[in-house]
Amino acid sequence: MRRRVLVPLAPGVVVEAGIAEARTLGDGDVVNVRADEAFTIALDGEREIEILDPRRAVQFRRSGDGPFTVDAVAAFRGAAAQGLLAPA
Repeated sequence: MRRRVLVPLAPGVVVEAGIAEARTLGDGDVVNVRADEAFTIALDGEREIEILDPRRAVQFRRSGDGPFTVDAVAAFRGAAAQGLLAPA
């Protein structure tokens, strides 16, 4: 059974999307996708790829090579603990 959810596709754009399957992927895992109709792959909330030909197969591979993120709260706490921030 296919679930329907609301997803943020782009800044200010929320659309309904179908989910055929969901699972946790490990580093290097590969997922093959083929749909019966055109679809959009949302990558990070700002970029997306439209697959207009429903006969086209798409393959994803999870990689732990980045992009990396910074925990801003932890970074500022660490800087403050080391006296690197000037008083306001």
